[in-house]
Amino acid sequence: MTGAIQLPYKTPWFTFSLESAAACLAMRGHPTAYHAVLNQCVTLSCAKRFLDGCAGTHTGIPHARIGDFSCLEQYTVSFRFGLPYCREIIRELLHKGFYIYCNGVDGYDLPGMSGYGLRHGHNDGILCGYDDNDGTYSIAAYDSTRCFRQIWLPQECFEEGLRSCLAHGAYSTMTACRMRDLRVRLNEGQMLRYLSLYLEADTDVFSPLQSERSTVEGIAVQELLALYFGRLACGEIPLSRADRQALRAVWEHRKCMLDRLELLERRHGWGSAFSSRYRPLVDAAYRDRMLYAVSCRSRRPDLLEVLQGALRAEKAAERTILSDLLCTVEKDERDLGRCRNPQGAS
Repeated sequence: MTGAIQLPYKTPWFTFSLESAAACLAMRGHPTAYHAVLNQCVTLSCAKRFLDGCAGTHTGIPHARIGDFSCLEQYTVSFRFGLPYCREIIRELLHKGFYIYCNGVDGYDLPGMSGYGLRHGHNDGILCGYDDNDGTYSIAAYDSTRCFRQIWLPQECFEEGLRSCLAHGAYSTMTACRMRDLRVRLNEGQMLRYLSLYLEADTDVFSPLQSERSTVEGIAVQELLALYFGRLACGEIPLSRADRQALRAVWEHRKCMLDRLELLERRHGWGSAFSSRYRPLVDAAYRDRMLYAVSCRSRRPDLLEVLQGALRAEKAAERTILSDLLCTVEKDERDLGRCRNPQGAS
């Protein structure tokens, strides 16, 4: 059987993890799917293992995996049992409109991806299409320069990467997902509850509450990242082992937060009271990523110290803006209650 198909592709809202990117790709063309992201993807998380000498931060946005979105239809297949039929399964799923998140493919065998021909490793990617005319798959993934983009890979190389990982005991799977035929409604109450929890997170990452956890969540993540940059700057963690993706989730989180603020402003008639103050923080997050990349490439610990101070200042500004928003919501609710019950208010 020969054929070809390319599913619609727009840059995902989140690319800090490829599983989250797969969920976003499946929702990207739907008119109300972004409401699910605004409703539930409100906080940040970061692993604390670097405090014990590990190099990675694993910074991310919780509730953004495929299984977290009830608006997605999804199926998971193990390649350990389905490898002989993987081409047929992949083609059938793509023709039915499913984006396919593949987890457990050896990057050594994948041209254009990080690690190709250099080292064996456990890679993932998102199948978005295939073309039997030239024997390729369209895969959204990080390339050799760590840029997220579409890459056309030979089908044989993809399958060899699967066989290699399976031979080394990996549990390679594919999870297919597509948007259900439904309307996703905004849940402002949930959004505001999560926003309050985001701000209430204990900012002392060494407190007894936080010390029992392997990860930190909420606005405190930015303080933890500032500590990480401090350890890179003083050499406790070698710059050669720096987590190059440490700030991607922060930038994507702030872009989503800005959209959330603009939506709340439209619903409540607040003009641009909060988004105009928050937008510079989105721009700052992008600059932070660029500064971090330069500091890692040029081995400039002094730039990391600048970044450390900038991140702490931005965290303080974000706390003020979002706290002001929650106070405004509470005030509006009190005023509305007085209007509905004028006798009780007197």
